[in-house]
Amino acid sequence: MSSLASRALVVSTLLAAPALAAPTEMFTPAVPANDVQFQECRIVNVTGAPQTVTTEAFNSTGANSSGPYTQTLAPGEAGGFSLSGIYGTNYCKFTVNGKATGYRVSIDILEVGTGGAPNRIAVSVAGS
Repeated sequence: MSSLASRALVVSTLLAAPALAAPTEMFTPAVPANDVQFQECRIVNVTGAPQTVTTEAFNSTGANSSGPYTQTLAPGEAGGFSLSGIYGTNYCKFTVNGKATGYRVSIDILEVGTGGAPNRIAVSVAGS
């Protein structure tokens, strides 16, 4: 096989190979919490197939507060984690395969009920 034919074969093989999808990163805004609250990094898989996602939380200086935590979510399943509000202002980072349109992300502030009152979500902020 000539050198030119060999090069043409290599180029056509590279062009025909499926491209590997780069991971997609999504973020929530940073929200403050106090020591009687929990910050919840939440992600929902709205695709039709199981998806592996990684969730992390970072404080206002960019230092890691929690994670990375990797889990596989079934279609329609929610995942993520909670961290104590004692860590202050945090934002969530989600790393997924595929397009961001296949997921819904948020950071929620959960207030713990006292004196028999139920827990409640005080704030829910969508991310992108």
